[in-house]
Amino acid sequence: MSKIAIIDDDISIVELLTACLVREDYEVVSFVDSKKGLEYLLRNPVDGLILDIMMPQVDGLSILKILKEKYDYPIILLTAKTEQNDVLTGLYSGASDYVKKPFDIAELVQRLKIHLMNKEVHENVLQSITYRNLNINESTHEFSINNHCLCLTPVEFKIMKTLMEKTNQVISSENIFESVWGEEYLEKDSNTVSVHIRNIRTKIKQLGEDCSFLKTIWGVGYKIE
Repeated sequence: MSKIAIIDDDISIVELLTACLVREDYEVVSFVDSKKGLEYLLRNPVDGLILDIMMPQVDGLSILKILKEKYDYPIILLTAKTEQNDVLTGLYSGASDYVKKPFDIAELVQRLKIHLMNKEVHENVLQSITYRNLNINESTHEFSINNHCLCLTPVEFKIMKTLMEKTNQVISSENIFESVWGEEYLEKDSNTVSVHIRNIRTKIKQLGEDCSFLKTIWGVGYKIE
């Protein structure tokens, strides 16, 4: 059962969407307080989000940008006709789609279903990722360099998968920790990530391979290039 979050300060819209999605066999969590909604989502992953743009406390575009740094699930924006510029900003920031208010509930649900299906197909494709002489295969739980398989622990494998999914992009220690361990990052946890990175480099060298592709960006995080 897919879990869908709704954040909108209009309680009537929240209640309507919740009732409809529950009838479609979705698990639903909803918030009229955008700050509480953001706090929940930073600690609890969901499969999709329906998000209003104009809200007090924390606006939808700010929530979108924060969540897109950590998650890749579909986010559909709810917008008034006067917010066209915000819609464009949202789409550029990673929103999957947008629906104008007042909206047709059946259309919104159908759009959500399509985006959830597309994400599932995309994830199946991403079970195996190849970058230059590197390959990671989630189905076989193998990471290889020049077709030489590296024996990684489950945590080390998750770290490499996180980095392989975004090659040539710097991933912060915070994002790596929260992605791998699924817990809130604290300052003391930065050493946890660095120790595992060091162990991975050691194993690469023991395999007789060059580990220079695994870069440390001091004060920021790590990347594969």
